Amino acid sequence: MVELSPTEMDRRVTEFQKSGKDYFSGDTVNMFGFNGLNYIQSTVNDLKESGFWDAAWGVGLTVAAVRNAQTAGKKLVGLIVKNEILMLIL
Repeated sequence: MVELSPTEMDRRVTEFQKSGKDYFSGDTVNMFGFNGLNYIQSTVNDLKESGFWDAAWGVGLTVAAVRNAQTAGKKLVGLIVKNEILMLIL
């Protein structure tokens, strides 16, 4: 019995399915785009292994945080102090 890591199993399944056959049954899959999906999955796996995937997520989350901070800053127009009561203008 051969033990495979999840990464190795995913790689083997993806490579086998590029031939148009199901890995587990060996039957031919007659689904439009099946081969293309396997090539895309292979590319995504390569990006994840290279570290680019994590970098892209980091940049995306940073941009989202900056945009959220800018939006929150626009909602807070200013503060008015009147008769020692602090009022917030939204």
